[in-house]
Amino acid sequence: MAWKKYFNDANLSPISGEKVPNFAKRNYSSYLPDVYTGHPNRIQRYFQYDQMDSDSEINAALDILAEFSTQQNKENETPFDIVFKD
Repeated sequence: MAWKKYFNDANLSPISGEKVPNFAKRNYSSYLPDVYTGHPNRIQRYFQYDQMDSDSEINAALDILAEFSTQQNKENETPFDIVFKD
């Protein structure tokens, strides 16, 4: 039994009716390497974040943000509100 008895070819484009992925997907068959590559200076930024975490005031602020970003506001269901003066 062939699989074609049970399945139909899908049209990927409702406009052109093509049955092959678009040119970007054909040229780059996997987007995952681009995601893993990240920004060129990300290792430097990680080092800066570690240095920032050793400062007591910044460490306290990061801890507060981490704590409140995991809780939702009961009024509008957002993690936190930023209030500032113009």
